[in-house]
Amino acid sequence: MKRPVNIVCVKTGTKYTHKDVKRLYKMVDRACSLPFIFYCLTDNIYDLPSNVIGIKVNSSLDLESYWWKICLFNLNLNEKILYFDLDIVIQKDFTYLFEKIKKNKILVINPDDAGINISNDIILDYDAFINSSIIGMYPKDHEDVYNLFLKNIDYNILKYFGLDRFLSDRFLNRCIYLNFYNDYYFRWKDDKTPTKFCTPKIIDNTSYFLAKDPNKTLCIISQVKEEMYEGLEEYFI
Repeated sequence: MKRPVNIVCVKTGTKYTHKDVKRLYKMVDRACSLPFIFYCLTDNIYDLPSNVIGIKVNSSLDLESYWWKICLFNLNLNEKILYFDLDIVIQKDFTYLFEKIKKNKILVINPDDAGINISNDIILDYDAFINSSIIGMYPKDHEDVYNLFLKNIDYNILKYFGLDRFLSDRFLNRCIYLNFYNDYYFRWKDDKTPTKFCTPKIIDNTSYFLAKDPNKTLCIISQVKEEMYEGLEEYFI
C-alpha cells in the first residue's frame, strides 16, 4: 500500500469557515491519486469536517489572519507536506508536486506571475519575492523560521506585514519556485495574460480580467470574492 501524503490548510478567525475547508477537502479527494491525510491548523478544532484532522494553533500569539501560516513551520512532521490556501481551486491531479519538494527547501510560487503592476501594489520597505498560497516542504527542516519569528513577534509583524515578506527577506535562499507554465495560474490577471484565457468582469466597481486556464493544475484566486470562483464550479461542486 502506498504511503499517504500530507495535505495542510489553515483556518483561523472568521475569514473562512468549515465550508471552505470542506470545499478544499472535496477537491483534494477528487484530484489526489495517492492516499492522503488532511490536516487543518485552526483555532477551533470542533468546527471541521469529520474527515479532517484539526491541529490547534497557539491562540495566545494573537496574530492577524494572514500571519497564522507561520504555524506551518512549527508542525512536528518530518515528512513532506503540501499546503494550500483555502481559496485555491484544484483543477487536475496535483500529486506530482510532491516530487518537487526537496529537503531543506521551501517550495512556493513566484508573485511575478500574478501580472500585478508593482506601482499599484502596497509600497513597503520589503517587497514579497514569494507567494505562499502554496507551500511544499519538510516542516522539521524549517523550525528556525518559526523560532526566529517568535523571538520578536511585534517587530516582525510591523516590519513585514505578512509571511511572504518575512520569508523573502530572511529565508529567500531556501525558496524554490513552482513552474508557472504547468503548475498554476492566478485567477486575476490585470495584464490580461494569457489573453485567450481572460474575460473582463466588473466586481465592486473595479474591472478585473478573470483567467481560466484548464491546462494548469491549480488556480490561485488571490481575491476573496465569490465572483472570483465564477466558471470554476466544475472543480469543486
